[in-house]
This record gives sequence, C-alpha cells and structure tokens, in this order.
Amino acid sequence: LYYGDTIMENQTKLFQEMIDRAEAAVRKEISTWPEGTWTAEASADSDGMDLTKPVTVRGTLTIKNGELFFDYSATDPETTGMLNVHDYMTRSTTCCFTFLFLGEELLRYHNEGSTKPIHITTKPGTLVDSSPDAKIAAGVALTGCLIGEVVMSLLSQAIPEKAIAPYSRQITVNTVTIGKPGVYVTFCPSAGAGAVYGNDGYQCCATGSTLGNIGKTNIEDEMLRFPWEYIKYEFVTDNEGAGKWRGAPGIHYQVENHSTGRCMHQTGSWDGFKTSANMDKFAETAHALDAAGVP
Repeated sequence: LYYGDTIMENQTKLFQEMIDRAEAAVRKEISTWPEGTWTAEASADSDGMDLTKPVTVRGTLTIKNGELFFDYSATDPETTGMLNVHDYMTRSTTCCFTFLFLGEELLRYHNEGSTKPIHITTKPGTLVDSSPDAKIAAGVALTGCLIGEVVMSLLSQAIPEKAIAPYSRQITVNTVTIGKPGVYVTFCPSAGAGAVYGNDGYQCCATGSTLGNIGKTNIEDEMLRFPWEYIKYEFVTDNEGAGKWRGAPGIHYQVENHSTGRCMHQTGSWDGFKTSANMDKFAETAHALDAAGVP
C-alpha cells in the first residue's frame, strides 16, 4: 500500500479524534461523581526478607472538576524484597482499575484520551515508585494487587453505587517439583473476584492485577503433564461472607505429590501476602486452601 501525505494526514486526524472523544467521554462520566477526598490503604505481611515488618500502599483520591487525582506519596519506602514496582507500573494499574468504574458503555473505547483526566502522584524511592535497581520480580502480581485494592476502595467510597469488592489474593505463585524437575504456575487456587454492586462475585478468577483474564487450567491436563494428583479442587460451601451480594466462594485445594522428589509451594512470606484483603472501610475477602490449613 502507498501512504501519501493526504492519507497519513487523514489517519492522524482520525486517531486524534478517537483520543479526543475518549477523553471527553471520561470527563463527562467523572463530572457526575461527587467531589471530595478519600483515603485507603492495603498491606502485605512482609516483603519476603524482613518477615516481621508489613509493607503498605497508601493512597488518597480527590475528585474535582471532572478529574481524578490519586496520590500515593504516603506509601512505605521501597524494600529489599521483590515487591517493588516502578512508577509506570503504578500508573498503568491505577488507570486499569479506574476504568472498571467508568461503565460498560466506554469499555471498548478506552485509549490514551481516557487517561488524561486521571492524575497520579508518587514519591520516588517508595514501594510504588522504586529506584532502577530495586527488585521487582513479584511487583506486578503482588504489589499490583495492593494498588488495585487501594483504587477500588477509594472509588467505592466515592461512588458506592459502583462499588467493587477486592479480588482474592493468590495463595500460591508456583509449585516446584524437586527430583523430576518441573515448575508449574497455578495462578488459581484463588477464590476469585469480589462482588460488584448489583452482582455476585465471580469464582475462580486469578488475582486482581490480571483483572480476571487468567483462570484455572484443566485439571486432567495438569495431571498428565506433572507428577501429582488432584485429590480435591472444588468450591467451598458457605464461605462467601455476609452481604447483599456474595463474594466468590473460595477453593478447597488438595494435591498429592507422586514424584520421587519433594514438591513445594512457594507461598506465605515469599509472596508477602496476607490470605485475605485488608482494606479500610471495606469488607474483607476470604480464601480457602485446605491443604495448607488456611481458613
């Protein structure tokens, strides 16, 4: 194809029009929200290095003149563990979770313009704006969830008719078999997504930073490829918690290792997660992992 000047100019105008329309639509929606300031925080048990010290993401939201102002300056300093994230990760996660509150009508049309009314402040050297040499291997999956919880808490306080409860936190990142080598990323012995105003939570989604885009793979396929047997993998009964709309039920997860070596879950302090979300002014989300004795 030959792209002459006229065609390129027309394409540029078209793309700019798409960006401008997205910005205008987002500003129009935000302008219907009440103005004010709200605060929230979410914590992990530790950074995986100092097991006695929790790490916390703290955020403030101000809504004014059809714009959103998120400020994470009060977040804890970056850590020696692998839970740090860089500034661009925080910005991306904040925008993604904000889009959840902007309605289905705009769902397919978000682009650069959608981010223009969203202003994000971070403090260099903190958990959410770490230095270039900080460890970040688990940052997106783990601290990303904390950022998402803070955003959902802030916006749920501001516009309760659009409230979203937290996703469950992941129990295990991966399973390592020693003897017959293998690494298996489970993603989903997690309970699932929290309730949304007007709707029950959705079971068996992965952690919040995936926005539900990752789910459990087929159990039979897993048992063919890896040397362990699923004894139980089913929803837990009566575990959703009180509320007008239920959360996800949680998972009863039990696996038997059939390899010649030992098999271990990398979890607990390694991933730095509490097993339930802990958000100020927000209902907690519960997990169940029977094999690990997690209530």
